[in-house]
Amino acid sequence: MNLSRTLGILAAIVLAVSFSTLAFNSMKAQESLGTVEITGEEFTWEELEEEYGLRTIGEHKGLPLSDIVNDTGLEDPDKHQYRITGVDGYQKTVKWKDMLNCVIDMGEKRTVFPHLPKAMYVRDVVEIEAV
Repeated sequence: MNLSRTLGILAAIVLAVSFSTLAFNSMKAQESLGTVEITGEEFTWEELEEEYGLRTIGEHKGLPLSDIVNDTGLEDPDKHQYRITGVDGYQKTVKWKDMLNCVIDMGEKRTVFPHLPKAMYVRDVVEIEAV
């Protein structure tokens, strides 16, 4: 009887800690969706949309990613590859030539590469890093 009670209390504690961690990570993810770090510089999505407007590539409309990277002052952007990371940690690395044909859909903050498989798309982008 005593063991059952102890196990019940431990289970309740584990559940409480798990839900607290989940809620904290969810709030942190929502906060980070307001900004994106591109080659070391942090921008709000509103700043980027105001500065660059939206471009249409194929059937997709969004922020022109190559224009943004060009304006960060990164030397020789065509000599780099780019690691794109989502809020969930999902990452994909693409070449500069892919960046030239990419937009970030503002609804889902998702990269769209019309010429690449959809598995290369990253949703809820929080960082774009030259590697």
